[in-house]
Amino acid sequence: MLKFLTKLPVRVIAWLSDAIEISLRNIARLFRPVEADDFSNAKGLQGRAKSTFLRLLQLTAQLLSYPIAGLFFRGERRRTYFWSLPFLLMSMAVLSIWMIVAFNKERIYNRYLARVQNAYSKQNGNLGVRYSLRWINDQDFSNLDRKFLVSLVQMQAGEDKAAESMLGHLSPEDATGLGVAHFWRASRYASELEKSESDLQNRNDLLERFRWHLGKASGVNQNQVDALKAMELYWSGNQTEALDAYRSLWERNPYEGPGFASLLKKMGKEQDRTEVLQSSAQLLSNLLRSDPWNRNARSQLAGVYESLGQWSQAEVVLIEGFQISRDRQTGLAYQSFLERRIRSALTEPKNVREISYCLARITRTQWGNASTNELVCESLLGTNQDVEQLQNALNQWLVEGLDLPLVHLYLALCKVILGDSKAGDWHLQQAYRYDASLRKTVDELVDQLIASSAQEPEYHQRLSAWRDSN
Repeated sequence: MLKFLTKLPVRVIAWLSDAIEISLRNIARLFRPVEADDFSNAKGLQGRAKSTFLRLLQLTAQLLSYPIAGLFFRGERRRTYFWSLPFLLMSMAVLSIWMIVAFNKERIYNRYLARVQNAYSKQNGNLGVRYSLRWINDQDFSNLDRKFLVSLVQMQAGEDKAAESMLGHLSPEDATGLGVAHFWRASRYASELEKSESDLQNRNDLLERFRWHLGKASGVNQNQVDALKAMELYWSGNQTEALDAYRSLWERNPYEGPGFASLLKKMGKEQDRTEVLQSSAQLLSNLLRSDPWNRNARSQLAGVYESLGQWSQAEVVLIEGFQISRDRQTGLAYQSFLERRIRSALTEPKNVREISYCLARITRTQWGNASTNELVCESLLGTNQDVEQLQNALNQWLVEGLDLPLVHLYLALCKVILGDSKAGDWHLQQAYRYDASLRKTVDELVDQLIASSAQEPEYHQRLSAWRDSN
């Protein structure tokens, strides 16, 4: 354990030894009102106690520094040091620790493994990753299943690249690997197949890889494997068989409704798709009513409502889930939902009422993210007609009582962009009156708008002048 000390310069070791001794000696100054020379003449119980305490501190400093500095003695001092009591005690301590670790390594690793599992169950990925570092490099202990657990906690911690690297290691192209990791690799190839419809040669290569990994997949719900098999039929050109296979799967498991609807959309069967989504929504609502803590059913129901364009109902489902769970995963799901909702509203034809609603929600829940900042700037820096329509929608939300501080804030920005800085000042004061903590958000938001409006000189000048005046 102390082998690394031999690589350090002797002078550095001496400095460390002296620093330990001096620091311990200086602690005594906190307890003595007189100089050290006066301790020998101290009288009474208090004086003798202080003198004894100082001597103990000095002895402790010497005992701590001597074993380290003694390793670098030379000649007779070195031989004397090797037979000294501090060296023997230190050697026995090092040997004891080594033996304890060597004979109890399996128990120690199992304890940290249990901590990783506990951290994963509590959605604490950062803590799980930290505990996994204790045993992940031990080839005998870290088997495939335990490495897969590490990839899961890495995903929870937001270390997506590290998790993907681990899963890729667990699903090699030329070996057995882990069945769950092969399913993950097959899912990745499935998403790539969705994007490569025009490149026939690359598509055929991806399809072969997808089939190979799907054949190795195991350890997951059979319905998930059957869903990928149905998509394999579709990508192979057997559309009728794919449709029958997915319909049979959906009838067995209502969770597969969104996937079945997506396949119907690819085939141009919009009416059938809507009917499937509505039926899935009814089935999932009944399931969620009987089991409100079913996270999977809640996520699927929100996705079904989102596919139907019923954003408000999807939001209600997600907010109810957050009120029940209140964990990081549920919060991130709601934030991702808001981003998809505002992106959908920004596509032509724009839905300004949805945009204005999402601006208030997204600023309240996740302001500061790069993607959020871009969406806010895109929503505000449109044509004059777009800004006027957004302003009208915000006025309507002001009447309906939606998050008054943020609605006033965005009305202020709309007024400034349109050239009415006095009205903008009034709305800004109203926003501060409702919520004084918005000042930092306002400064960051205006700076972001000024930076993003460089291509719009008129907007850029108005926003800059307004910022300087406030």
